[in-house]
Amino acid sequence: MEQSRKIDMLKVLDCERKIKPVIEEASKVDPVPIAEVNTIFEGETSELQTTLKTIGTVREAKAQPVPKQPESKAKAQPVPKQPESKGTPLLEGKFERKTTISLNGPRGIAIGGKGSDMIIAIVECGAHRVQIFRWNDLRVLRVIGTGKRGNGSQEFNCPCGGVVIQGEEIFVSDYNNHRVQVFNVHNGSYCRTIGGDSSKLSYPVGLAIRGDELFVIEYGNKRISVWNHKNGTILRQWGKEGKGDSEFAFTPYSFLCLAPNGELLVSDSNNHVVKVFNPNNGQFIRKFGGGDQLQYPSGITVSNSHVYIAEGEKSRIVVYSLSGEFIKTWGSKGKGDGEFDSPRGILFVNDQLVVANREGKQNVQWFL
Repeated sequence: MEQSRKIDMLKVLDCERKIKPVIEEASKVDPVPIAEVNTIFEGETSELQTTLKTIGTVREAKAQPVPKQPESKAKAQPVPKQPESKGTPLLEGKFERKTTISLNGPRGIAIGGKGSDMIIAIVECGAHRVQIFRWNDLRVLRVIGTGKRGNGSQEFNCPCGGVVIQGEEIFVSDYNNHRVQVFNVHNGSYCRTIGGDSSKLSYPVGLAIRGDELFVIEYGNKRISVWNHKNGTILRQWGKEGKGDSEFAFTPYSFLCLAPNGELLVSDSNNHVVKVFNPNNGQFIRKFGGGDQLQYPSGITVSNSHVYIAEGEKSRIVVYSLSGEFIKTWGSKGKGDGEFDSPRGILFVNDQLVVANREGKQNVQWFL
């Protein structure tokens, strides 16, 4: 009797093994009918059939269909196409054109106007003046400064490259006079002076502008100062000499610029890095460069996708992403088209890169 039960149990297990795939397949759409179980295993002992019916009943109960869930609209929709990046293309560094007029130590460049009225201003440190050209054909429109050293309202003493244009005004760093001079960009007439006292503004170099705020690199004080350029008052300052995140080792060739995302980028030249700050409070955000990637950064400009840096000592352009990832370099030292000799001022405009070549041919070149 005991032996018979063992045999029946083995048969039950064997039957369960055989019926399992049938149940699983059928239960995908309908409950498993007991009749189907009985049909498959006709001829088995009555005791075994009873057992099988029990198994089928259990399976049938377990196989009750799950109520159909409403189809998720999210799953039904195709994967949405990602919008194309609005970032500007990475420039290849292809030489496009250059200035042909004689320049003496070009350091800084700025753009103003629109369309056919677009102009480019070039600061000449060696000639103590600013020349303003028409963008399209590079015809000289006017000259600001006498061409000689001086401290009068229409004179400069080594303007080191800081220059910006806002509306009808052009702002120029007057390095040895410890001031920033403001002129009417259309006729060159003097408007006003910011600073003039070395205890408040010491050897200004790089400039950036946002609304009524003028951001100035002070080489003498190794700090950044922010001025209300309308009334000439100091709004805030940060930095001191050193190697820390909010410390600087500026040179007379240090520049800064505001990025499209609102951040302030500063070339900390003798620390061999670019530092990024919140311009509203001077809070340090991040830095990049150093090592073999970047040495003595000078001019700096930003598209909405990339950071372009003039590396004066190696006479080349270094390119980073906005987040600070190194991308590539281009250029080499020389006097030919597309070559550099101590590039300083640099500006991204109209999907082109404009670079001031301080030494050698002393020209301004355009790249695509």
